[in-house]
Amino acid sequence: MGDVDLISFQTLRGGLQRNVAPAPPQSRTAAVERLRAVLATSGFFADVEVEPTEDGDRLVAALCSYSPDRAEDEVVDALTRIWSAELRYRGWEGHSFLVEEGHVELQAATVRADRSHFLTLHLVAQADPALAGADLTPAPLSPLAQIPGQRSWLRRALEGSVA
Repeated sequence: MGDVDLISFQTLRGGLQRNVAPAPPQSRTAAVERLRAVLATSGFFADVEVEPTEDGDRLVAALCSYSPDRAEDEVVDALTRIWSAELRYRGWEGHSFLVEEGHVELQAATVRADRSHFLTLHLVAQADPALAGADLTPAPLSPLAQIPGQRSWLRRALEGSVA
């Protein structure tokens, strides 16, 4: 299916959620780890936070930033490639972008070919003026970034403890 307008995507995602089970926790965890690693080592994104959720609209939620030197079209292209290569299943998939100056959102959904489960993603990328001209060459993840229990801003927000 590919890229569709947001209203059509949300309608399709709703039908999907009524007919297929959500990805089990181990699949969500694997998707989170894969997405976090790819975003963090892409040389394109910084301040990467990725968390699993129980919300069927966003079983994987992510926040990241990019240099305002990058055009939003470049961000869309990079996220499309990452979604297609790293997270989407071989069955059905659909995704939609909301793009404004300095802000790109990706909402995506995919179903395994055997229709055993679906995975959804909501990713928000924002231009960060502090990254203008910055070298985003990937650095190895610090040991702290790999601690599963670390409570990031995104995790606290998803749990409702951030105003």
